[in-house]
Amino acid sequence: MQSAKNTSVNKIGLFKIMIVELNYLCFYNLFTAKGFLQK
Repeated sequence: MQSAKNTSVNKIGLFKIMIVELNYLCFYNLFTAKGFLQK
């Protein structure tokens, strides 16, 4: 039971990291796109 709990927690942690990385990529693309438009 304890091992199953740990795996679920790890999955949630990985999911959160994926969301953070996706948000970072989205913001990075938005800023670079704005830079290209300003040029």
